[in-house]
Amino acid sequence: MSYWVVVLDLDQEPCAVTYVKSLLPERAAGMILRIAVREIEAWLLADRERIAAFLHVAVANVPLNPDLEPDPKATLINLARRCRKKALRDDIVPRLNSGLKIGPGYAGRISEFVTKEEYRWRPEVAAEHSDSLKRCIRALKNWKVIR
Repeated sequence: MSYWVVVLDLDQEPCAVTYVKSLLPERAAGMILRIAVREIEAWLLADRERIAAFLHVAVANVPLNPDLEPDPKATLINLARRCRKKALRDDIVPRLNSGLKIGPGYAGRISEFVTKEEYRWRPEVAAEHSDSLKRCIRALKNWKVIR
């Protein structure tokens, strides 16, 4: 039997419970499904000090409650627009008139933020500023896999 965790963005769906029921009326044994409110970027923004350090912006510019941001990805990208490091800014921010929502190196830079020792994202700290992340961590800690 396989065990896996699935995390989805709520995006513009109005209700997480209804959304989950519509996607997955019956969950498979060994699976846990969690919803990031609104987008997974809210969880990254919730570690305010580290994301500010990574993007080379003032922590005061990072929202206090990123779960309430209507578009956390856009919030993160707009913070990156203020970044003093041109290479980082160019990777995260979409090119003018490209029609894209993210820059060409967005995924790589986000991965760098999550894993690089210097800035490493701290979920336990982020959970203090994101109720949806706090609930996810609690669910994972309490997860009992049926064998």
